[in-house]
Amino acid sequence: MSLRLNPLSVAKGKRYACELCGRNALLACQHCRVTYYCSVDHQRQDWFGIHERICQLLGALRTLRPTLGSEDERQRRNLTVQMSQHALIDLCKNEAHKAMVAGQYELAVPGALQSLRFSMEVYGAGRIELVPAYLLLAESNLGLRRYKVAEEFLLYANWSVLKNPDCSNDLKAQLYRNFGKLYAAQGRFKDALRQLALDVYYSALESGPEHIDTAAGYFYMADVFLTQGEVESALALYDKVVDIWYKFLINLRHRPDESITDYLSEAQIGEAVEMLRSVLETRRQHLGANHIATGEACYALAIIKHVTGFDLDARNHYNQAIEIYTSQLGADNESTQAIVRALNDLPPIPQQLLIKQQAALEAQKQIEAEARRKKEEEERAKAEAAYAEAQAREEAQLLAEAEAAVLAKEAQAASSSSSTAADAAAAPVSSSPPSDPALDSDLQQHFDALKLEHEKATDNENDENVTEGNAEADAEADTEAQDEAEDAAAEGEAEANAEAEADAEDATANADDNAEVDAQAEADEGENTQADDQARDEQDANAATNNDEAAE
Repeated sequence: MSLRLNPLSVAKGKRYACELCGRNALLACQHCRVTYYCSVDHQRQDWFGIHERICQLLGALRTLRPTLGSEDERQRRNLTVQMSQHALIDLCKNEAHKAMVAGQYELAVPGALQSLRFSMEVYGAGRIELVPAYLLLAESNLGLRRYKVAEEFLLYANWSVLKNPDCSNDLKAQLYRNFGKLYAAQGRFKDALRQLALDVYYSALESGPEHIDTAAGYFYMADVFLTQGEVESALALYDKVVDIWYKFLINLRHRPDESITDYLSEAQIGEAVEMLRSVLETRRQHLGANHIATGEACYALAIIKHVTGFDLDARNHYNQAIEIYTSQLGADNESTQAIVRALNDLPPIPQQLLIKQQAALEAQKQIEAEARRKKEEEERAKAEAAYAEAQAREEAQLLAEAEAAVLAKEAQAASSSSSTAADAAAAPVSSSPPSDPALDSDLQQHFDALKLEHEKATDNENDENVTEGNAEADAEADTEAQDEAEDAAAEGEAEANAEAEADAEDATANADDNAEVDAQAEADEGENTQADDQARDEQDANAATNNDEAAE
């Protein structure tokens, strides 16, 4: 299937690039010998994606003779090449679209790339005709969750649209639809709804608000609302989608001379089937399996299966719709009878064909179940990763808050200790001796009497000078303590504490000294007074003695 290239056999200045990634090629297709790949995986992906269908055409197109003998031959060859390239563009786009509808996004990439290459060869770079290929590449990478690559292709498409203001509304609608799907996948739901609203607007301008082309915009908007948890809005838009497709399919069934392929391509039919199946599953989940809206979705899905030739699937969906309509509306209702007539229009299925179709249906169900399982696993893994990330952020935030609280508490404690020390240093020191509760009451009265006599005395100047000196010393000590406290608060917490303690000790010492001086002065006064009293008593006694002697 592949030929290995020998680097030594490659001509100087010649480079063979991989069809998918553009890296240096190591392999070549052994059939056409004009396509090259960097690995077996890329060759296999390209083969099953598109190359199997265009291998012979590529060999003919890429091995043309450089010159021809006459002008007529050159014109005929150019015309043939252009017709082949146009056919290849349509073929590659259809194959890529079908692969995307089937969920095989890896296989859609080769077809979209070949479509872009042929479009550039035919129309040139920057032309509006390149936009469909850009959109295909963006949508396929979007399905592969390569959001950055998808956004780059959408930006290329948007630039081409901006450079061509006469671009059709249908192309603009497709561009905005893909932007909406990209933003929805990235979680930017407001931007997604804005882009999808533009999609609906331009689709309505092109075909009308009730056209099947506009239904896709309604469907993707409903998906966004459902992701946001707005179930009522989503179900309302799903009703619009089912109603549009139901009207289109009913009208088509009543025109037997027309076929659905006259209006839709195979890829568009597949997309419609996927939309109606998604709506059916959503209604079953949120409304119930026996709800009349669920029956409407079954009926619409049965009609599209009927007109596309899948009689077995159509029969199954018709039977489900009949069961729901009978339980909700009754067997004699006109809508129920219409479904019964549609079921009777189906041709009888031969036994062998029935067995084959049943086997194919079972295989398809298994494939779909496997795809749903994988999708659920991916969504579950994504949700778990998001939850783990949220938990990590929350733990980091809690840790930061705890550290901030500890720092704030330490700062508050430091500030409180500093203010306490400053207050202690700035507090005035009392010059009066502390009262001793252990003193005897008589001694206390004696001290009070001494104080009154001392206040009334005017001739004891020495005692007054001592008291004034003590007051001035106390005032100076208070002033010094206040100045030292202010300096300590300005210089810092540690120095403030140390100086405050030193000041407090000095103030206490001064207070003790003052108390001792006052106590000594009062003791001296008491001794003097006691001596005077004794002298007076002696004089009185002598006088009494003299009086007694004189009387005798």
